[in-house]
Amino acid sequence: MRLERNLNNLETLAKGTLNERKRLLESADTDLLLCLSDCAYNLLNENIPKKMNKYKKQLKLLQKQQPKRVRSVLKKLVRDKKFFQGLLLGFIEYGKVLFVQSQ
Repeated sequence: MRLERNLNNLETLAKGTLNERKRLLESADTDLLLCLSDCAYNLLNENIPKKMNKYKKQLKLLQKQQPKRVRSVLKKLVRDKKFFQGLLLGFIEYGKVLFVQSQ
């Protein structure tokens, strides 16, 4: 499952420093970009938390699953730690639960 494969990278994006996020996004493979795109898609299909409303346009761009576009959108948002936390923390917890259950 894509979420399980990228769990460590998602944690780094959500909790890491600016330099860690930059390095990770510069070297991100297609699988990680598609995982972020999936997270945006799932978040948009649910009720968006109020704290994420200001990112609705960026989330819609991310959900298109075109790695080049995903990478360019994320480069613009790399400084905004709250975006990554809002997007990823719920999915990280869900991924950890799945990982523990599968073992």
